Amino acid sequence: MGSISKGKNPFDPKKETPFPSQEETVLKMALMKFARELDVPEEHLDIFVKMIMIEIKQTGGDVAAGMANIMEKKLIINGRSIRLTKIEFDIICTLALKIRRIVSYRVLIERVWGKKRIGPEGIHLLSVNINRLRRKIEQNPAEPKIILTSKGWGYKLILPLTGQD
Repeated sequence: MGSISKGKNPFDPKKETPFPSQEETVLKMALMKFARELDVPEEHLDIFVKMIMIEIKQTGGDVAAGMANIMEKKLIINGRSIRLTKIEFDIICTLALKIRRIVSYRVLIERVWGKKRIGPEGIHLLSVNINRLRRKIEQNPAEPKIILTSKGWGYKLILPLTGQD
């Protein structure tokens, strides 16, 4: 597979348009079909496609490499390849669905472990896994810049895992 190009602004070719290129739209449709063939649950299709798109951009537009990284539960962050556990991957995927917005403890726990874990035990389990995840992806886990805590509410993913500030 080739690489994807960014949508160009016809008035200023140096700037990208806020709209995806036709190529990017077709790629997203193909990824949705691919996800369905893999039996990705309907409620996780958006997350799956968004994570693959992030990885494709991180790999410089290499569709095959981006898809392979996601299938192997691996992310590229600031040029480093990081392998995640299933739980860590599920947490990142859930946060990536709402980049830069708070995802509540309840939503994270439900998506990762199911409704049976909601409550103090679930919040503790989530906190432990967020800390493990931070040790893998943050430059300084004590001062996180990628996964931020919103005390009493939840967490938010600040960067789209592309190495950009």
